[in-house]
Amino acid sequence: MTQRYAVYFTPDRSSELARFANAWINDEPGATVFGDEVPWSGLIDPDYRRSITSAPRTYGFHATLKPPFFLASGKELAALETAVAEFAAARPRILLPNLQFEVLGNFLALGLSEPLEEVDALAADAVRSLDEFRRPASDEELALRRGVGLTERQEALLVKWGYPYVMEEFRFHMTLSTRLDETGQSRLLSILRPIVSPLIENPITIEAVSLVEQPEPGARFIERGRFPLLG
Repeated sequence: MTQRYAVYFTPDRSSELARFANAWINDEPGATVFGDEVPWSGLIDPDYRRSITSAPRTYGFHATLKPPFFLASGKELAALETAVAEFAAARPRILLPNLQFEVLGNFLALGLSEPLEEVDALAADAVRSLDEFRRPASDEELALRRGVGLTERQEALLVKWGYPYVMEEFRFHMTLSTRLDETGQSRLLSILRPIVSPLIENPITIEAVSLVEQPEPGARFIERGRFPLLG
């Protein structure tokens, strides 16, 4: 089985933020909130923009709640979909404070102005409650994660949950670029800040979670279901 699955928060596709992101990352026609011409036209080379959005294009504009995983032996996709729906139905919506730009691991992202306990708990609960569906990480996967250099605690989380940046290491963020040097970060911020700031000046709500699938290695993640938070 080559498919991987994950649980994301993705802004509603009709929202201004989602339409911006789909224009910025995916070149979706008619999806922008800016009319016929995107405001970064003439400010950034189109080929360069596509190169620095290659990773977000694969994963989609999102915040990870349960990181990508292969389905465990004996588990069916239908059962996973049911479990995600039940997980969502038991949890309340979360109002996020204003988002802000941040540089995380040398890539540009939108994150929270300060940690929010409800968001951290939602992500931790997703990791725990859906873990029966995760195939244990292979030695190759573990080695790949370790290659970036992990703390002792991150190593323990990797072994237990298959990913080092969960639980207290989790940080809510929605990625907008690949890794950039400081010059690239500053230049991109100068372009995107005046465009995006009006779109994030009001709080947004986590009102649903999405189950996404990567059909094969390197393919884009696609949404298999969006499940409302009803608790």
